[in-house]
Amino acid sequence: MNNLLLDTNGVCLVTDESYLTDMNFYNKIDMAVKAGLDIVQVRSKSASTIQLYELAHKIRILFPSIKLIINNNIEVALAVNAEAIQLSESSMSPEAVRFKIENQLYIGKSVHSLDAAINAEKSGVDYLIVGTIFPSNSHPGFTASGVDLIKNITSNVSIPVLGIGGITHKNSDSVIDNGAFGVAVIGEVLHANDVYQATKTLIDNVQYCKAHNK
Repeated sequence: MNNLLLDTNGVCLVTDESYLTDMNFYNKIDMAVKAGLDIVQVRSKSASTIQLYELAHKIRILFPSIKLIINNNIEVALAVNAEAIQLSESSMSPEAVRFKIENQLYIGKSVHSLDAAINAEKSGVDYLIVGTIFPSNSHPGFTASGVDLIKNITSNVSIPVLGIGGITHKNSDSVIDNGAFGVAVIGEVLHANDVYQATKTLIDNVQYCKAHNK
């Protein structure tokens, strides 16, 4: 399998609980996709399996062109024909997941330290999401690591890395400059006043930095 992330522009939108209350939630994703977004991670801390399936299924039906990552639920990922499953540090092992999915999905892992990143690569995951890089409203209890964590990890693993946590168009360059393939964001897109422009600006910034770091 080729790597999932290498076929994307390096910006991943992660969903939050706003899908429960925001009447414009799917319109916002639509605007982001029209601006160039091509990968979405479906994540909801409060959703039941059925609710997660309904959310993921609707996104899959409405936006068939995007690549879809499902957070921590193999059954939902397979049911909606997602491209990948995203594991947390407390999830079952990537080896066990690989056995269950029989190579039907890419496997990503969320990590918060160099040791966890190295171990994740050894276990066979395809890519990493690393954070929390900057202070983040979605993870208020986590101490921001800064971009040094990105640099340390990308210097010691060979699989693609996305930075996450408080990333905006104003600081995304520092994440890419320290070796990340791209960024994963929530508020920068979903909570923007102009979702289309916010997404386009972020994608343009990431692409510019990647082009100048080759």
